[in-house]
Amino acid sequence: MREYHLYINDEFRKSADKRTFTSINPFNQKVIATFERSGVADTQAAIGAARNAFDNGPWLQMPREERA
Repeated sequence: MREYHLYINDEFRKSADKRTFTSINPFNQKVIATFERSGVADTQAAIGAARNAFDNGPWLQMPREERA
């Protein structure tokens, strides 16, 4: 069974509250994979990382032709 973690700030991590959910094959009812369930703390961390990447990353310095 595959396990998928949250990807925040260039790293894979487990959810802050350790909650997960499973994906089940509807044909045979077997578990396909387990996923981390993002909570408020995880969402805030992702938003903060995205804001920091936008404000301090190469995107703002890049000419619009490159961004396109």
